[in-house]
Amino acid sequence: MNFFGHAAVAAHFTGDPPFVLGAMLPDLCNMIAARTPVVLHDAVSSGVRFHHATDVVFHDLPPFVHWSRRASEQLLARGLGRGSARAIAHVGVELLIDEAMARSETARRVYISALSVGRAAEIEGVIDWRDEERERFAFLIDRLLERGISAESPPDVLAERLRRILAARPRLAFDAEKSALVAEWIVETRPVVVGSVPALTEALIAELRHSVAGPPAVG
Repeated sequence: MNFFGHAAVAAHFTGDPPFVLGAMLPDLCNMIAARTPVVLHDAVSSGVRFHHATDVVFHDLPPFVHWSRRASEQLLARGLGRGSARAIAHVGVELLIDEAMARSETARRVYISALSVGRAAEIEGVIDWRDEERERFAFLIDRLLERGISAESPPDVLAERLRRILAARPRLAFDAEKSALVAEWIVETRPVVVGSVPALTEALIAELRHSVAGPPAVG
């Protein structure tokens, strides 16, 4: 699950911006090539723990496992390499799930509020960044706020985003010529994934409510 998806899932339990920021923090750290820092803030720390609990449950959900396996087979049949096919199947399905979750006004509002609090002095001061990481994180937050939320990207744009995400991993990367094949796969797969997201979300929330490392009590 990607950072927006983590925010959307957290929003089912609480709209507390520091908690939702923590739920996105490990993914945001990956985006700036940083380790997840020590956090001296209870709500943000709880959000980080919720992120990891969500990933454990999400990646074992039968619908996600099915979609990823099916997507890998479809991409292999289109001529993608094995490593690329598996990576696109995993990340691409997650991005399509994000698109479906972005249709929720509550999820969009909570996501923007969480990003905004990430630039607040009281939060910056309790996250133990190295100096260069602090600067990269602030730049990333500003870029994400500027970009906003797109409920559905054109297939070629989403394919190019996947190409950029995987470009630094030689065994997973694919070239620009293959982007058209990935875009075709997106056109075919998007309706199936989007239509199934409500049931997947319901199953994910139900599992998290019973998780030992689950979300905070909502007052």
